Amino acid sequence: MSEAERVPGPETIAAFWRWWERTRDPIAEAIGDLRIQDFVEPLRDRLGTLHPDLRFSLRPGLESAHAFGLTGTTPQARRIATTVLAAAPARDAVWEYTGLGEQTPAPATGCGDLEIELTGLRVAVEHHPDLDTAVLHFFHPMLAAVGEEAAEELLAGTLAAVMGDDVATRRTKLILTRAPVKPAGAVELSALRPLLEALD
Repeated sequence: MSEAERVPGPETIAAFWRWWERTRDPIAEAIGDLRIQDFVEPLRDRLGTLHPDLRFSLRPGLESAHAFGLTGTTPQARRIATTVLAAAPARDAVWEYTGLGEQTPAPATGCGDLEIELTGLRVAVEHHPDLDTAVLHFFHPMLAAVGEEAAEELLAGTLAAVMGDDVATRRTKLILTRAPVKPAGAVELSALRPLLEALD
């Protein structure tokens, strides 16, 4: 059986979540300190014991402080991701667990790496009601190092993760930009959805 055909058993999945329970608090602390790269390789290696085609993200949660997202790059890997998430611990104030749908992997360093770097992302909303438009000014210290095209994909993917299908149905047109410095009134991504919903 090839690596791509391997299906993890219940004990292998349970072992991953036991490791996660020991590591989740240090990961949360590292996100707050913007040093999450320390955990990228260990987490990728652990997921590799389940299947080589799994992809992850660590981003602000919608109901918890942080969200651990998991998907796969092949249909089988996505099915495995669903099985792994079904065995996840219950959501609490710190972590929630979710799939990633069909998100496009971010360029250069990969979906997991870039999304982890952007968990410290802040955004300010500049509303122009006369034009039915809102400009979203995103800021993160590492965002300036990302190429223009990659940044556009990252910000669009981040917005889609926060808003889901609502992005396509919003009356207010959204323009995404990178801010060179942290804008006044910038909020965490978890606060963005209610701000945008209040505009329509």
